[in-house]
Amino acid sequence: MIRKLLFGVMSPFIGVALLLGVLYVGVTLLVSGHATIGWSIILGLVAWVAYGFMQGSKQLDDLIHNINRNHGTHFARTNGFGTRPCIYFDDQKKKLLIVDGKQHRVENFSFVRSWALNWIERGNLRTGALRYSDVHIELQTTDYQTPLIRIPCLGKSQGDLWNARMALLFR
Repeated sequence: MIRKLLFGVMSPFIGVALLLGVLYVGVTLLVSGHATIGWSIILGLVAWVAYGFMQGSKQLDDLIHNINRNHGTHFARTNGFGTRPCIYFDDQKKKLLIVDGKQHRVENFSFVRSWALNWIERGNLRTGALRYSDVHIELQTTDYQTPLIRIPCLGKSQGDLWNARMALLFR
């Protein structure tokens, strides 16, 4: 969403490079004694990115509202997880909503055959600390066209939480 808002159809690499370039110009002007212009550029850039996030959030809220109205469901952003795709649950109607960009689908709970919480564990040999990456819940579905759906989690604790919640929802 933000990439499209800021840079149209540019590749992500070009968009990030452009953002970093504008940020570099702002910091350079700030350091070189042109504080007003430097701060203006930096604050403008922050406002632009924040506006993109708010617009994406509003679009998702509008989509969920329209789906609830059309399907007679009660999906809420507080009862779901994921970044892209996202999944939301209506435990009263036993339905789930999967949103991936502009595409979405409303399915019964029976659509999910099984699920598994997966992650990659990386250890630091010097400190012995563990890091978890690529944390996601993988759904096995009854749909021949999309038999596996990967829902990313923000971290291992969120994955554990939603794994437990899904066990309660689907029993």
